[in-house]
Amino acid sequence: MTRTTLLALASRVEAATGADRELDIDIALATIPHLFRSEYGGVVYDNEAVCRKHDPNHRRYIYDTPRYTASLDAAMSLVPSGYAMGFKRAPCQRSHAMLATIGEEYNASGATTALAMTAVCLRAIAGSME
Repeated sequence: MTRTTLLALASRVEAATGADRELDIDIALATIPHLFRSEYGGVVYDNEAVCRKHDPNHRRYIYDTPRYTASLDAAMSLVPSGYAMGFKRAPCQRSHAMLATIGEEYNASGATTALAMTAVCLRAIAGSME
């Protein structure tokens, strides 16, 4: 997982118009690689590089991936420790989410609250990377 990857994912989430399972899978690939499992023989793979080696499209290794773009609870599972959060609905009918901690603040918007929260979490995780 790189900062650039996370920021690109955050932009894709903000541009989404609704829940997107492929986007959920890409977020999982970038943030929690232990969720990948081969459908052949139940072999568990530990990281994205191994998944890509065995399946360049790395889609058959996904199981039980959280639905970040559809569920606020799943999106909030990405909130880094120590952050306070806030939400608002703007006149343009887009949801806005904010995460803040001492000295840092991240904002994002989305078509739904789950999308806004997912995007802001990805931005905060990327911001914490040096």
